[in-house]
Amino acid sequence: MIPVCELSKCNGCQACLNTCPANAIVPIKDKMDRTAYYIDETTCIHCEKCQAVCQVNNPVSSFTPHFVLAAYSRDSEDKKLSASGGIASVASRTIIEKGGYVVGAACVDQKTQHIMIESTNDISLLRGSKYERSDVSFIFREIKEKLKDNKEVLFTGTPCQVAGLKLYLQSAYENLYTMDLICHGTAPHDYVLDHIRYKTAKSWSHYTFRGKDDFWFCIYSGKAIMYRRQSISDEYFVAYLNGLIFCHNCYNCPYAKKERVADITVGDFWGLDRDSLEKSYDGKISVVLVNTSQGERLWSFFKDKIIFEERTMEEAANEFQTNLNGPSLMHSERKVFERYYPKYGFEKAVRKTKLIKKIHFDYAKHCIISLMSEFKHKLIMA
Repeated sequence: MIPVCELSKCNGCQACLNTCPANAIVPIKDKMDRTAYYIDETTCIHCEKCQAVCQVNNPVSSFTPHFVLAAYSRDSEDKKLSASGGIASVASRTIIEKGGYVVGAACVDQKTQHIMIESTNDISLLRGSKYERSDVSFIFREIKEKLKDNKEVLFTGTPCQVAGLKLYLQSAYENLYTMDLICHGTAPHDYVLDHIRYKTAKSWSHYTFRGKDDFWFCIYSGKAIMYRRQSISDEYFVAYLNGLIFCHNCYNCPYAKKERVADITVGDFWGLDRDSLEKSYDGKISVVLVNTSQGERLWSFFKDKIIFEERTMEEAANEFQTNLNGPSLMHSERKVFERYYPKYGFEKAVRKTKLIKKIHFDYAKHCIISLMSEFKHKLIMA
């Protein structure tokens, strides 16, 4: 077995897996349960197509945004259930209503994976941030078939997944639209699985990080909530938001910059000066970067369903929007996590770090202060 590219740079886009005509690409996990892709020399036909579509070996062009927007959906359900301003939901609904298909990340069969939908009823599956690496599997092949059949397709994902799709296709399609996220980084799926097993022994179906329960980690069994904890006190959430558990390549991500690889970029508009908005709004607002002429075309399809106003790139890339200015930083306790994970798994390894110990201490302090305040209030009322 030989790696398709330098292992420390592989981002798992799976373009090599999709393009190999001999199915000679094999996913293999390392001791940190990070998946990389290898060539099985016993079945390889030496066509080198995997090398041709690998973004580590073939950098993808990026684009300076044509214009920048602060925006949110006019639809009340989008605003309530989406992680940010619901822009991806509006775009998805528009493409489907035009007879097209949408591909995005969903929590299905107890894991996050990219799926293709063609009904507006399924848009709910794609809503909300997924703070782990999504499994693309062979979805690129399905996309290519739809494009060749002259169907419109909207692909949403991380910048590296968009780059992987573009390299796999090897040519531009007028009926393909791409939308990337301002990505903080991705973590291996095994981490969240280990965390869920620790938090609930009961059967479960899916989990969420953002959306209706914004910044709460929730584990569901159907519609019933089995576990619900705020981001500041959930170990997985804390580890993710503090840059402790990303795959190694994420800390050197070449796409964490103002120039983008997708037609449109969306994300939370952190650091937005709301007082300067022409129309006052205290709900969730997205930053939207329209990066290409194809992006402008897509934007024209659904802009009448959005409330928006133009902003500057300087405001969008402010100090709070860190991943438009560079990759996420590796937490200082990462080596501690790496030391314990191979032997003990996620939950025990993450609890060995000072990061989690401090969070537990701060949360306990917060609970005690809250209880004392409530008790004092009851005494006064009595």
